[in-house]
Amino acid sequence: MRLIAFEDKCVIKRRMGKDEYDEPIMESVYSGECCYQEGGYSNAQRMFVRNPIVFLPDVSVLVDANDDVEVTTKFGRKLTAVVARPREIEIPITRDRVTRLELKQAME
Repeated sequence: MRLIAFEDKCVIKRRMGKDEYDEPIMESVYSGECCYQEGGYSNAQRMFVRNPIVFLPDVSVLVDANDDVEVTTKFGRKLTAVVARPREIEIPITRDRVTRLELKQAME
């Protein structure tokens, strides 16, 4: 039994510096299936903030804060975001271990 359906596709990249033209050099950290969730809204000092989340089916992926994420949903919608907080979690019912990425600066 799977509680999380990994039907979306994600590419996670990390900035490794800049080239001679001052363009960022990107290294791919992860490319594969994921689960994108729109997330809820939180009220922070009278501002409503949306917190989207991405789940990866593996905990061996070493994702850091400020890595870039490109998500393509199963319906073809494309989003880009930046990782705010990566966490490895274990789902209590199934004991599956997944990586949970809280995102910031999500845009289409």
